[in-house]
Formats: sequence, structure tokens, C-alpha cells
Amino acid sequence: MDIHIRQLRYFMELAKCLNFTKAALNLYIAQPALSQQIADLEKQLGTALFIRNSRSVALTPAGKILFDACPDMLVRLEKVHEQMLQAQAGVRGSLRIGYLDCFRHMLPPVLNAFRAQYPDVSLEFYSGTLREQTDALFRGHIDVAFASVNHYDMGEEDAPAFNVLWQDDMCLVVHEDHPFAASGGTDYSLLEQEELLLLDDNTSPDYPLMAQDICSGIGLSAKKRKFANTIASIMLQVEAGFGYALLPHNVIHLGYKHAVFFPVKEKCMDFGVVWMKDATNAAVPLFLDVVTQTAPTPSDK
Repeated sequence: MDIHIRQLRYFMELAKCLNFTKAALNLYIAQPALSQQIADLEKQLGTALFIRNSRSVALTPAGKILFDACPDMLVRLEKVHEQMLQAQAGVRGSLRIGYLDCFRHMLPPVLNAFRAQYPDVSLEFYSGTLREQTDALFRGHIDVAFASVNHYDMGEEDAPAFNVLWQDDMCLVVHEDHPFAASGGTDYSLLEQEELLLLDDNTSPDYPLMAQDICSGIGLSAKKRKFANTIASIMLQVEAGFGYALLPHNVIHLGYKHAVFFPVKEKCMDFGVVWMKDATNAAVPLFLDVVTQTAPTPSDK
């Protein structure tokens, strides 16, 4: 069956009036058009709904059953139709958001603002490494990702779109009692015998190569290296005094009490929101507008 809401509305008006001329006037349509719509509805349902003669119009037993059921049907159908239109406009549905841990302190005001404007869009969250966020984005498992954007090759045809929210200095990070901290972060020779703790390239693409470029730029050989798959693992070792790290300055907002951060001006990282250019979820542009309006940077904290 291919029954339209319009046909049910026409049926209800005719069932109330039991007069084609009057029902057509109330519906602002021509009487032949009303007659055709009712005939189509009866054909689709496979039963007569009205008894017609030259003097009167009456409901058949089947018509009475439809008349009793129609008000609830129309309410439900109209509600579903409204929800479908809302989903098409992006104001109803779901949005899947991936994020790196360094974003978790800046996301609440964004999420609160979005929920206030679009309460019927459910939000789902996925935390993971940069590699995991990237793979999930390309596979369509998430709609947007909050991540560093430096590693994307924006010249590629299928490259995602992005909006940089802030740029962050890379920092050498040591335990607060490390001699390098006592030097004010200026004597790099004090780090030469220490292990440089880095994210591996399976976690953050191109990160080891970027670290090597930074170390070369400041005259630090960084011969001893140890790789980890999370910032938390790296910072655990730094706070235990097992080595030093090269990380973005925003990591300081994750609350490591016994670590000291010394910016290295030779290199910045861009952090922002990333999405696929061909995204079909209509909630994505609405969310991006809210991000632009409300997202604080780490310096706002």
C-alpha cells in the first residue's frame, strides 16, 4: 500500500461532512480531485469506504473502522513526518564525536551549548589515539574528530576538511626535580643521557619524524628513544623520573603535578575539529557552527 497523509486527511474531512461538495470546499480543492483521491485510497485499501448515491454519502462498515482509527493514525504519521524533516535538517538524530584526551577539558562548554540548541540530537563519544580517530573518520564510524591536524595531507582529493582551533608550542617535559628544570630549560646537554619518550607512529602518524626535526633544530641528538602508545603512559614515566618527553603544551591542562613544560619555539602543532567533506549527517554543519562560536582554547582555561 502507498497511502499518503493527504489522502487520510481528505478521507477524514469527507467522513465528517458526508458531502463531497462541502468537504472539497473545506479542503480548498476541486470536487473531482477529492473524488479521485478517495477512489485511489479505496483502491489501495481494497475496499469501499463510502456508499454513494444521488442523494447521500455514508460510511461503509470498513469506512467506519478507518474513521475510528484515523485520528490516532494521523497524529502518529504527522509526528513521524515531522521527525523525518527534523532529521533531514540535522536537528534530530545522532552525532558521533571522536576526541583526543587533550580536548576533554575544552569540550564540555561546546557540548552544553549544542545540547541547549539541539536537544533532540543524541551525542555519542569515542576517545582514542590519533590513528584510531583518523581511521574511524575515514570509515564513517564517527562524524567529527577533535585532533591534531598537522599530519593530514590536505592536497589529497579525499582529505578531510578541518577548522584549526588553536596552535600549540611543542614542549620538552621533565620531572620538576630534573637538572634540566633547574637550568630553566636552557641546557640541553643535561638531556643527552636521558631517554626521549615519544608517541609511536601507530598512535600518532609522523610524530617521531617531527620530534627528530625538533631535536635537530635545537642541537639535541636524542639518541636514546622509547616509544609509547598514549600520552598518559609517557607522562607516567616522566613523573617517575624515567626520561623526558616532547609533547604539545596543552598536555599541561591534564593536571600532571610533578612535570615542568618548556616550550620549543621551532615547531607548533595545530589542533582543531576535523570532518569529511562529503559528510551526509546534517547535524555536522550545525555542530561545527556551535564549535566556532563556543570552543575555548587551552589558554582560556
